[in-house]
Amino acid sequence: MSSFWESGTRSVTSQWIVVLVVAAAAAVAMSEAVVQKLSIAAIYATGVQSTSWGWFPVVVAATVTVALAIAAAILPKGEKVPSMWSARVRSLSAILLLWASAPLLLSWAAAAWLRHHIFGPSFTKGAPKKQLKVLVTGGKMSKASAVARAVGRDGHKVFTAEILPYRYCHTRYCTYVSKHYVLPRPTVEPEEWEAAIQAIIEEQGIDLIIPCTAPVESSAYAHLRERLPKHVRVFAFDGEISDELDNKFTFNQALVKAGLSCPETGNMESLEDALEFFEGKPLDGKKFIVKPAVYDPKARTEILFL
Repeated sequence: MSSFWESGTRSVTSQWIVVLVVAAAAAVAMSEAVVQKLSIAAIYATGVQSTSWGWFPVVVAATVTVALAIAAAILPKGEKVPSMWSARVRSLSAILLLWASAPLLLSWAAAAWLRHHIFGPSFTKGAPKKQLKVLVTGGKMSKASAVARAVGRDGHKVFTAEILPYRYCHTRYCTYVSKHYVLPRPTVEPEEWEAAIQAIIEEQGIDLIIPCTAPVESSAYAHLRERLPKHVRVFAFDGEISDELDNKFTFNQALVKAGLSCPETGNMESLEDALEFFEGKPLDGKKFIVKPAVYDPKARTEILFL
């Protein structure tokens, strides 16, 4: 086993074959059809009527998950081990862990369902003087689920929306959500996105929009405020303030003007800007973090220290 991990001579194709075979085996083991068939086979073979026979594949899948997780954790970090392979093992371990957790999650959901029907709901639905029609965007975010439930429990009518390709996000299945919408991306199709928002407002008579989206989309909602009907409110800053706060450098300058302590920040758009920023600074071991000035979902993970 150690020679397999340490050799580093396996081709990329063979590595992917191993990953796909293990993933397929786990998926088959966890499938409902296999569980049922193995249960029937075990009953016929032993004559013992028990529904627990079919859970052996689940145990196998859980064992494989734990084994892969341990393997990923103890892999040596030397140069002989390709980081690409280690990352694949860790990703596969996470996927298998979710599969292995399925029985526990289903049991938890069943217990919550029984509690709700036996003892009643945990929250009493509010009765506001005026029921608002609220559109909560960013449906794939957990914060969107929390906001939709909170607004729904207060007695308001809730609608949710999310951009493509997140068509089947969890928020659309929330009890308090009346209808879910799929939107174009505002950064790719701004005109189509705005037209879709305006259509939802007209169709449902929306009173309030609560963006729970990524910063780049929240900025689009902030700028949309001035083009919406007067009765529609957006739970966000206006466009100008939103842009200032979204940019790390202008946000830092706002803190400086307000007299608040904050990290030293420079705006670098070229190599010359970087050289000018570091010119004359003492070599005292102080490091600076290089990050994009505005939100970038890809570049934000590539943090550089200088």
